Amino acid sequence: MIETSPKKLFIAFQEYLVRQSMSPATIKNYMADLNIFTQHLAPQAYNGASLLTYSAADIRAYRDKMNAKGLATSTINRRLQALRKFGQFVIESRLRTHNPALEVACLQTGKSSPPRILSDNEADDLLETVLVKATASKASRDYAIILTLLSSGIRLRELVDLRLEDVELGLDEGYLMIGSSAQDGGRVIPFGAATTAALKAYLRVRPNIPNQDHLFLNREGRHISPRTVQRMVTRYAQAAGLEDISTQTLRTTFAHAMFKGTGDLKVVAKLMGHRSTATTARYFDNLDS
Repeated sequence: MIETSPKKLFIAFQEYLVRQSMSPATIKNYMADLNIFTQHLAPQAYNGASLLTYSAADIRAYRDKMNAKGLATSTINRRLQALRKFGQFVIESRLRTHNPALEVACLQTGKSSPPRILSDNEADDLLETVLVKATASKASRDYAIILTLLSSGIRLRELVDLRLEDVELGLDEGYLMIGSSAQDGGRVIPFGAATTAALKAYLRVRPNIPNQDHLFLNREGRHISPRTVQRMVTRYAQAAGLEDISTQTLRTTFAHAMFKGTGDLKVVAKLMGHRSTATTARYFDNLDS
């Protein structure tokens, strides 16, 4: 049982977010958001309001207070999303039976631009650029990384955390084992011949370093960092003449390809590591098709 003092709850929540494979920036923001909400609740402590007893009415008052102060809609909605995530954590920790944050609507925003998706030709151009622009020592690794992102849709953090034992390669197909359990977003992701061949080519030249079992390594023989991968994708995309491309673009492209192929949002959610199809549905917001 988790200790319920505010300090212990904060520590446990942060550990929970890490297990969810959320980015360090998101974790930092959510922890700060929870701290701000705690400060909002402090004057109401005499009425019994706390991190384990707050109500939907408390959250609405918090939302309206932020709105009255003129905070950006995106900031308010992120703080509400942090409370939804905290409420989910509290339920899974068996400290509450319901999540009051789900009863509070986010603020409406204007219609945003559709998510950036690579066309088949753009994906081919990106991969071809890797082969043309990469140095000989990095070509196999970089090509395998970008193709793995495109064909599996895994998160950036999940990619850099891959171990050799997480990859199973057959004759012309393979799969990735992500995470340790479905509860923590774990899943098995299959991929086809092209990704299998790319990973085999990389493994043939991957340095064999004792006690180093991460799949993708940097030039010093340590596991590659998220920042390095993000810069790599941006650099090759710019060389290919592609704008607004990030590792998230590759994940979104995968989601759309899977939905186009299956027509089943639940299947896509499972492959993406989402617990709720509502999360997956946001990948298709503001699209006409």
